[in-house]
Formats: sequence, C-alpha cells, structure tokens
Amino acid sequence: VPTYQEMGLDEKKYFEVAPRMAQDAIASGSPGHNPRAATVDEIVEIYRLAYYGG
Repeated sequence: VPTYQEMGLDEKKYFEVAPRMAQDAIASGSPGHNPRAATVDEIVEIYRLAYYGG
C-alpha cells in the first residue's frame, strides 16, 4: 500500500489540517470503539505514519 507521500499528497497542506482531522475523528465518536481512547496528538502521529510510512 503506498503512503500518502508516495501518492503525491501535498505535505504542507496535509500537516496543516492534521490536527483538525484528529479533532474531527474524536468528535465523530469512532475512537470510542477502541479499547483505549486516543488523544489528538496520538491521532496526528497515526496520520504522520500514514503519510511517511512506518
């Protein structure tokens, strides 16, 4: 599976909106289905890994 970087997503724009995407993810209630609630910072880290790979 290619990373977002490999797919050509603009790095600057992606990371500008990552905190808002993380806040929206928490507000959606979806993280509540996990065994442990994630913080905004932890979700942003997941987005970072999705962008660069890891």
